[in-house]
Amino acid sequence: MVVGHGYQEDRNPSTCPTISRMTVTLLTSQSTPTATDADALVIGMFQGTDGPVPVPDIDDIDLMAALTALGATGKPEELTKIPTGGRLATPVVVAVGLGAAPGTAQDPAERLSYLERLRRAAGAATRELTSGRARRIAVALPAGEPDEAEAVTLGALLGGRLMHWIDLAGAMAAHRHSRNYVVTAAIDHMDFWVPVHVGDLVILRSSVNRVFRSSMEVGVKAWVENYILDDCKHVSSAYLTFVAVDAGGRCIQVPAVIPETEDQRRRYDDAGKRRQMRREHLERRASPR
Repeated sequence: MVVGHGYQEDRNPSTCPTISRMTVTLLTSQSTPTATDADALVIGMFQGTDGPVPVPDIDDIDLMAALTALGATGKPEELTKIPTGGRLATPVVVAVGLGAAPGTAQDPAERLSYLERLRRAAGAATRELTSGRARRIAVALPAGEPDEAEAVTLGALLGGRLMHWIDLAGAMAAHRHSRNYVVTAAIDHMDFWVPVHVGDLVILRSSVNRVFRSSMEVGVKAWVENYILDDCKHVSSAYLTFVAVDAGGRCIQVPAVIPETEDQRRRYDDAGKRRQMRREHLERRASPR
């Protein structure tokens, strides 16, 4: 899975290195990282009591012996380059230090610290390699969970994961109002205004704006809060359409929404206008050109 391309054009060669094209690949399966033919393979290295612990381990070369000979310890962001001598498709393995291995039961603070270490390790290895001749870098850091992989690649939340959370928040509001199963029928246009970094708090608020017999329009708004800096920003908003169904998957009628406040009446009226716009859009798509 290619996760990033870097370009530097029209640069002054005396002030910075020229990278004609650099591709960073995140290996989603770490069981066979040696199959990559990239210019360099980046792996992790935990700081163990008896010395560095490479993750994932590679049977084709004696990593432990090489790391010990090169004086590696596994401390955070420590870089150790190990030539493979032709025993792997990639010419060099780069072990980057991750510090102590995370516990099996991490509290939120420990998990946040580990995510930050992953992000910094990936960044340190990539910067080191792109300053040389490497053009294709494969990253096989121990990222078993989706948010860990996102921390490795970007240091930020992927837009697709935020869309998933927005879908869940909308479904919860629709389910709570209808008291029945609901399925996602449509989602309107979305923009992402600011990034969500590792360690930020994401706040989602959803409400059923209007019911159209068996379908419901739900509005969801997402904010990102950096509670250290006491800063809160609007990330994205979306309008989703859900349909209530019974256990057999048949559409069922939903109780109407009765707006009471001025804001609720505004959202109720706007939902009707948006529904009309969606219908007109569907008719234009269905009509022959």
